[in-house]
Amino acid sequence: SSSYSSEGDDLSVNQEKFFKNSKFRNEEGELLTLYHGSNNAGFMTFNSDSGIYFFTPDYEVATTYRKSFFVWV
Repeated sequence: SSSYSSEGDDLSVNQEKFFKNSKFRNEEGELLTLYHGSNNAGFMTFNSDSGIYFFTPDYEVATTYRKSFFVWV
């Protein structure tokens, strides 16, 4: 795994530990920045009866679902 995000940002030691097993990486092993669009921006926890959440590496796609913000997965 890489010590950088796909955006070129340095990862902290805690981020490296937290995301060490993440499957959302590019070909170079860097973490992908993923976006989630929601009508309810500003929440800190995902709550869903189904337990299914949708993310995309494409910011433009996420904005079609209203307000968006990035999340590391």
